[in-house]
Amino acid sequence: MASAFTRVFYLLLLADLYSCVVVRDGAFSFSLDDVKKLKDLLPVDLSKFSPRMAAMDGSSSVCANNELPEVFGHVCKSPRSGDVFKRLAQIPIDVCEICAYAACSGC
Repeated sequence: MASAFTRVFYLLLLADLYSCVVVRDGAFSFSLDDVKKLKDLLPVDLSKFSPRMAAMDGSSSVCANNELPEVFGHVCKSPRSGDVFKRLAQIPIDVCEICAYAACSGC
C-alpha cells in the first residue's frame, strides 16, 4: 500500500516538474505552455521578417487576439513587443522541453 502511494506521489511530482519550464526574454518570463499557445496564435512566421516589420504586423494582431494568454498582456504594453514576440517565435519548443536552449530553465 505504501509502495503504491509512493509511486503515485513521485508521478505527480514529476508531472509538476515538467510543467514548471520557464522561458525568459529579458525581464519577461513565461511558462512553456503559454509560449506554445502564443506560437499557435502568431499570424505569420515572424522570424522571416525584419524587426521593424515584426513590430508593425506581428505584435498588433497578436495583442488584439482574445485567445492570447494573460501573461503576455505586459508584453503588449511594451514598446519592444514586436522584438519579444519575434524572439519567442524563434524558440525551438522541442529543444526547450529538455532545457537545451539558453532561454529555457526549470528542468
